[in-house]
Amino acid sequence: MSFDTCHFLISYECHPIHSPSGPGTIRETPALFGIPSYRSVRTGILIYGTPDNHLGCDPFKPELNPDWKAILDASASSYAASVVLLIDRGNCTFVQKVRNAEFSDGRVISVIFVDHQGDIGLPYIADDNGHGQRLTVPSMLISYDDGEKFKKHMREKPGVKIVVALSYSLPRPDNRVEYEMWSTSFDLKSRPWKTAFGEVARALGEHAQFTPHFYTMPGAIWSVRFNKLH
Repeated sequence: MSFDTCHFLISYECHPIHSPSGPGTIRETPALFGIPSYRSVRTGILIYGTPDNHLGCDPFKPELNPDWKAILDASASSYAASVVLLIDRGNCTFVQKVRNAEFSDGRVISVIFVDHQGDIGLPYIADDNGHGQRLTVPSMLISYDDGEKFKKHMREKPGVKIVVALSYSLPRPDNRVEYEMWSTSFDLKSRPWKTAFGEVARALGEHAQFTPHFYTMPGAIWSVRFNKLH
């Protein structure tokens, strides 16, 4: 199978886009679940779900999208045999959407979520509802405006497929793990974990850099809330 294509490259580190009309940039934030392919580039054809399922909250049926079906019929050795799934945000958790993509048997190598708001700061995708660790397909969130650019291209040039190259590079490849934690004094649920993880953190030693973040709020705010409740 052959495609007329335009090429986009989404990179977690610098996010360049290359297209026939010239270079541009896309901002994205990665999900806190899934297994990215670090120090490698994975490539696939961008597919906007199926006609009846652009949100991804229901199981996908790849045969309902002619382009997706054609990809599945292609040679497995070609980049055209892989799918990068574009779906809209909303109605269900990110984890459910990725699970439906992963279990579709549709050769999905990554999921790109399109935010439902304007071009604003993107949040981290963290609502894994306790099941995100079971997923392997990596995913990310892009802005509504950037998502509309992809959709506009698909509507106006259906014969020109978008090839997405996903690159996950390490910002500082120094053989040291860097991790952060956000917490508060009233986060009682995580207290047992914090106590138990201390031994693990000490064992990592110089092979890890840990940065804690502690949220604080003016006492007057909590005093007002407390008085209202009592």
